[in-house]
Amino acid sequence: MGDHCYNLGFSNDNRGDAYMNAFQPALATVPWFPIIGNHESSDGDHFKHYEAIAFSEAYGVDPSTPFPGPTAPVHSTATTALGAHLTQGTFYGAGLHGVVPSNTSRYASNTLGLIHMVGLDLNTLPKGDPAQLAWLEADLASVDRSVTPWIMIMSHFPVFHSKAKANENMSLAHYLGDEDLATYTPDGENMDFVPCASEPCPKIKDFQLAIAEALQPIFSKYGVDIYNAGHVHSYESTWPLCDFTDGSLCKDSAGKDIQNFEQPQGTVHITEGNGGVPGVGAAFGVTDCGTKVPGAGGFCRKIGSGGAYARITAWNASHLTYDHVQNNGGNVTDSWTIVQTKHGKGFTFPQMVRSWMQ
Repeated sequence: MGDHCYNLGFSNDNRGDAYMNAFQPALATVPWFPIIGNHESSDGDHFKHYEAIAFSEAYGVDPSTPFPGPTAPVHSTATTALGAHLTQGTFYGAGLHGVVPSNTSRYASNTLGLIHMVGLDLNTLPKGDPAQLAWLEADLASVDRSVTPWIMIMSHFPVFHSKAKANENMSLAHYLGDEDLATYTPDGENMDFVPCASEPCPKIKDFQLAIAEALQPIFSKYGVDIYNAGHVHSYESTWPLCDFTDGSLCKDSAGKDIQNFEQPQGTVHITEGNGGVPGVGAAFGVTDCGTKVPGAGGFCRKIGSGGAYARITAWNASHLTYDHVQNNGGNVTDSWTIVQTKHGKGFTFPQMVRSWMQ
């Protein structure tokens, strides 16, 4: 979910080389879908370094079509998702060889089995990125939900996180990692939030509201099931949300919040931001949000600490399970299953209001 080893190009690429060497045994045998984070965006030449090394190459494409440029994929007779990947190889160079080529590795998409996965670059979205939004809509419109029922959109920054909400008036520049790193002391579990040094000063709430307003109409139209993020060094999951601008849960016919995953009418938001952050303590745990983070709002379901990662299992077209797995010992400390038989119908969102961050 971005911030791969914290700036791949630092120290004359030694940091990036060490990171990739450590991951090489895994990446030689399984698909990898890297996502761009703020540390890639600011890696010397504003994401171009990352864009080049993540672009990769593709195999299993029709050699009669021009390269670079849109190419026709080879039709596979494989009967499994892994077999299709090994014969088509579309995880490599996804920006060129996806169903709707984005022509960049900053944002791209791919399908594995029953899940259509989209990686976005939210570094640029709040400042205006119509090309990315147009590509996203075209990409989602191309998904046949009778064949690929689940849609998971991923990016580095969470749209919703209780700590971002509780610290909404803190410095955006610090949150995005653009201020002097001497003022930033990560403890391995949380993002440190610092106040603005002077006014005028963009706030975290400005960034959060911008990405919420940009994404909500598209998520609504195409019924996006899951939004998966990192950046904040913790685990957090929400109930299905039906309004991105104020963090409202979906409501039942009586107007009460729906706190389950049965036929959700909104997107479930997840932050899994503590996979390999330096300095993570040995202690870990997951608790109900409740009043754990004052001022966080009611969208938070569970919050966790300690190094961990996600395991997502799409059992079939109607059941998908999310497991929160601890690095230390492999225990599953949170697990929930979405039951959805009406994919892609589009959600009914209330009229958008600028209230969540105000």
